[in-house]
Amino acid sequence: MIRYGLAPLPPMFALDTYGLSKANMLVSRRRLDALSEYLSLGHKSVVQGGLWMDAAMNGSKEAMDAIVAHNIQDCVLLERLAALLFPYARSIKRL
Repeated sequence: MIRYGLAPLPPMFALDTYGLSKANMLVSRRRLDALSEYLSLGHKSVVQGGLWMDAAMNGSKEAMDAIVAHNIQDCVLLERLAALLFPYARSIKRL
């Protein structure tokens, strides 16, 4: 960024939901789908591999729209999970 004369990015912080769940929860799986179901936050959608290929190889707008909807749902679930786990964070990593 310095080389191209761009302003630095603003300070950003990262909350590791995997690490927080590992340190504070006795669950066997710490993936987003397992934690969201365990905590009754909602269900993670599933995208079939063929849909990804259709979007990438054929430029299918319908396939890309389905992938975007899936990613939005994932972000909503992750935000809910992070909000629940935030009080258990001892520190937050600065990126």
